Amino acid sequence: MTVYYAWAQGEGTYLFVPEGRVNDQVAIMTAFHEARTWGEFWRTLPPSEAAKVRQGVVWRWEEADDPAPGDPFPYDGDAIIDWRLLPGVEDGDWPPLLNREITEWLPRELLGEIKGLSSGPASGTFLTVGASDFAEVAAAFARHGYQLEAAPELVARASGWWWQGTSLNARPDEL
Repeated sequence: MTVYYAWAQGEGTYLFVPEGRVNDQVAIMTAFHEARTWGEFWRTLPPSEAAKVRQGVVWRWEEADDPAPGDPFPYDGDAIIDWRLLPGVEDGDWPPLLNREITEWLPRELLGEIKGLSSGPASGTFLTVGASDFAEVAAAFARHGYQLEAAPELVARASGWWWQGTSLNARPDEL
């Protein structure tokens, strides 16, 4: 399996995203950073992610507004999006971040070989791969059948860094 990577100077780590998840991750970040209306947001998200997020928004609406039966769902169409209503945004749990998501798709035995796996009560589990650790991490990926491919622009889109005007690079020395 191909895994795309790039150096994120702002985070001081390499970021990784597998080929099979990159398009959905780009769509999620595009919806989050570029959608101006609820309708545009729902259309841009991958269907499975839209269903999950919509369920959380509906729950918040029902809890906060106590709508009457038959009331139309207000978070749709041309209504301006309010990011605070998205579940997990205020806690930093959504949209998904690449250095946290890696623990969901990378096999545990490989995660155990890689330095930089950390966790905390507020931040969850995440991976930080410093510049000096990259060769060792790349070798571990290869031992487990993964092919790493530098893709700074793609990883920037998948991580959301492009939105802040930050470019990513294949290596720290390219900054």
